[in-house]
Amino acid sequence: MKKTIKTICGLMALLMLLSMLVACNTGKGDDNKDSESGGSESTTDTTKNDVVDTTPEILYDENGYELDTIPEDLNFGGRDFTVLAWSEWVKQDFMTTEGIVWNDELYKRQLNIEQRLGVTIKVKQEKGSWDYRSDFVKVVENEMVSSSDCAYDLVLCYGATVGGLTTKGYTANLHDLQYMNFDKPWWHDDQVEACSINGKLYFVAGDATTTTAQTLCCVYGNEKELEKYGFTDLYDMVYDGKWTIEEMKRMSLYNTTDTTMKGLTIAGSMQGPLLAGAGYKYVSHDESGLICVSQNLNDSKVHSLFATLQDIICNHENVDYNVNNSTFAEGKAFFHLGQVSDMTNFAKTATFDFIVLPMPKYDTDQEAYHCIPGSWNAYYCVPFNVKDDDCSGAVLEALGSYGHRLVVPTVLDECFSLKFVSDPEDSAMVQYVYSTLTVDAAHVFASDAVGNLHTAFHGIGRATDSWTTIYNTGIDSWNQKIMILNNQCK
Repeated sequence: MKKTIKTICGLMALLMLLSMLVACNTGKGDDNKDSESGGSESTTDTTKNDVVDTTPEILYDENGYELDTIPEDLNFGGRDFTVLAWSEWVKQDFMTTEGIVWNDELYKRQLNIEQRLGVTIKVKQEKGSWDYRSDFVKVVENEMVSSSDCAYDLVLCYGATVGGLTTKGYTANLHDLQYMNFDKPWWHDDQVEACSINGKLYFVAGDATTTTAQTLCCVYGNEKELEKYGFTDLYDMVYDGKWTIEEMKRMSLYNTTDTTMKGLTIAGSMQGPLLAGAGYKYVSHDESGLICVSQNLNDSKVHSLFATLQDIICNHENVDYNVNNSTFAEGKAFFHLGQVSDMTNFAKTATFDFIVLPMPKYDTDQEAYHCIPGSWNAYYCVPFNVKDDDCSGAVLEALGSYGHRLVVPTVLDECFSLKFVSDPEDSAMVQYVYSTLTVDAAHVFASDAVGNLHTAFHGIGRATDSWTTIYNTGIDSWNQKIMILNNQCK
């Protein structure tokens, strides 16, 4: 695997050399022109061709992270700023009495925002996970109908819950908020695009929430056991675009003699991430920007993918499906499909070196890797009748900005680096996996808005199912559900 670093360094050196050569050649060309024309025409031409660059200057902090564009003199006079958050996971994004390992960074972020914008952030907690999503929506609803100005300046909630708030019309279009800048890197482009409806954006996560990083789905590999069977340089395989479903299958099923070693363990809810990894989503957008069932969801490749995964799961004893990470953590599996947050458990218990990989591509023709966040990813939204939408927009933008620069780097370090990311190669792969972030909005709206579409690929765990049957049985219902969703969100 070390040759990857050598390759990267070589490429960097080559790029630096090329840039120097270009600079030298450009200078030489100018000198020749000056000598032939006496220099005066060159001066005239340069002046004539001058173009004023009106692009806003991008500024960076001392660590190389891009800065936000919130005005430096913006101040809201010390007002209270109330965030309604789901109690089950609020500690991931705000410093509470329970706390977590990146508590210091959460405190620094909050303090920076409060001092810079002149606000005092107060967090109110309500249960809002899957079983309580309707109750959470009711809390917001009661507040919004009882007052012309909502008491909550910002809402942080479970993905399926924010979908419910959106379909009921309780969330503002974030594009209308003055200080939101979706050109910034903390608002991941694919996430913004995937969650938009008719050009409007009612919720967002990005680096404003730590759960975007924590829930990212990926593949873990037992480096020692893989190398024992000759499977080396997997990082190079990833960078070369050759990490595919077939390669994962080949390696996972290679060992047929050691019955104590599993080839592959798959956590629950990895069905959708496998579909996304292969370059497909349950929902996309039509030409008018409305949500629709992805037009390629009935492609032959999806049928082939379904059959391949079904075969891996249902016909091989050394593959465990819908299980936790304990088998892999004990060193008894080649691969485990899970989430970034699994790493903290591995780091505490594993006595072996392991690697992290993106979700596999469908084949080598697929252009890019795609990893989606898991179901418990949290999202921010702003109530449509918020007291001061300028203040809500500024604080949300600041949460993303400081999250990008202060919090998320620490989250990735803590999740990945506690034990195994001491090597530059591993650290580079961690960042690479995070860069493959993509989002399928079906997992946000979930069953309340799209029926069983977001779980359609769960059939890979049932030997008698086929994608033909699942798709043909569900398509009319999915279309009807999504039509209602679009009407609710216009």
